[in-house]
Amino acid sequence: MYTSRYGDGGVLSPGPDSGANGEEKGQDKARDSEAKTMKYFAEKRHTSLAELYDEALTVTQDAIMADGISIFELSASGATLEFVATKTIARDLLKGLKLRIGTGIVGQAAASAQGVISNDVSANPDFFALPDQALKFRTKSVLCCPMRHAGEVIGAIELINKVDGTPFVLSELRSTQAVADGVAPNWRSEARASRRETFHELGALLRRVVEVEGISVFTIDAQRENLHLRFSDTARKIHLKGAKLNVHQGVAGQVAREGKSVLVEDVHQEPRFFKGVDAVSMFSTKSIIAVPVASGRRVLGVLEVVNARGSEPFHAGDLRILEEIAAELAGKMFILL
Repeated sequence: MYTSRYGDGGVLSPGPDSGANGEEKGQDKARDSEAKTMKYFAEKRHTSLAELYDEALTVTQDAIMADGISIFELSASGATLEFVATKTIARDLLKGLKLRIGTGIVGQAAASAQGVISNDVSANPDFFALPDQALKFRTKSVLCCPMRHAGEVIGAIELINKVDGTPFVLSELRSTQAVADGVAPNWRSEARASRRETFHELGALLRRVVEVEGISVFTIDAQRENLHLRFSDTARKIHLKGAKLNVHQGVAGQVAREGKSVLVEDVHQEPRFFKGVDAVSMFSTKSIIAVPVASGRRVLGVLEVVNARGSEPFHAGDLRILEEIAAELAGKMFILL
């Protein structure tokens, strides 16, 4: 079996079975090519994440003809890799595919932040065969590279089976890693644009289905100690970007801790209500609905609306609508961090 890994810092670490097949020739030329790829993605501007991914797949496919080339994103919870784009005819069949970090060869590449070649997956204990069984496909060889930026893995690129039947080689691992690392900084830029679009859509949707005076989205930090305000839209256009709330404060804090929705018809009768935000913003909160934004049992943040407009107070129907919207928002939380 031929297995190699490509470590951080551009240092190649061939596995014990790689052998010497002349793959180290032309190192200067390879490094120059990698630098050009990185520069290309750094200078190219894309209108969306979908366009960025399509460009990455096309550049990879032009360099290495493979039966399948796919991109996976790390989920908001950091627990799974989720299929987002491909250059194969099985696009619809792959839609919705999720792998736990560390599962499969691509999951190992993401978990270790290292590129991997496996030219005989039947002898690789990390190979995850279920997708092959579902697609009635036979994977023989795999090349995977993590998408890395500033020490963080945000996803991975996976190639399956070279069209000409030859094994993947280290120079192809390098070139694919250059694409993956070129995509990652652009992903941040496109994610920011997607974040603005997501918030705009969220605000518009909420105002159509639930008439409110204020909308806020919080994310919880890695230590699970504080909620950070990522988005705020109020009728009076009061913005508190960067505000922070301890998880032991307020209604939102309770929702973050317990993962359960809360509806408060009158905050003056609610001892959990935190008055600090109103004091800073000069806003008058009267009623609240706060719902968890979660991936499985893991709370990622809190969606909160305040003050029902008109004569009708918040009711259970409003809470259910907010919970449905929060469930949709959970799939996009990674770009909101």
